[in-house]
Amino acid sequence: MEGNLINVQSPKVLPINRTDTRFVVRSVTIDLGLYRNRNIYRKQHAVIAVKNYQNNKEILHPLTQFIFYRWKGRSYNTQRSHAKNITTYLNYVLIENKLKFKINSLSELRLEHGTNFLNHLTLKGRTRDTVKSTERTLTADVILDFLMLTSPPILIPPKHCM
Repeated sequence: MEGNLINVQSPKVLPINRTDTRFVVRSVTIDLGLYRNRNIYRKQHAVIAVKNYQNNKEILHPLTQFIFYRWKGRSYNTQRSHAKNITTYLNYVLIENKLKFKINSLSELRLEHGTNFLNHLTLKGRTRDTVKSTERTLTADVILDFLMLTSPPILIPPKHCM
């Protein structure tokens, strides 16, 4: 299989064209089993994907595992809210301000990036509740700890998939 394997101990950021690629939140429904009356038990989950707007392709991002790890048993809206906070943060740090922050690895994310992002939200006029919700989601060391603890390597798709 084509593609590059990277170790989660050093998760690299793919080169992202600022105008063509964004982190997005998507909804997936998973069939979990059958009720006694033979109806299918389905559960809706929020997932994080990377979308290439040039070719309209989306690839599920490994940070989705973080959403499942932290909020799997919670409602879809709770998962979606936290996933949206994460994608907005990643788009801000890794795409919109790529040249300013010069991040080459997810492990390079620091508390300062989160603080800068929260200040940005405040300056954009976001409500106090929105900023606080984002702050709770983005406790940077929680996300980074999760990235460092996951063991399987992340498969980066070949360039022609993006």
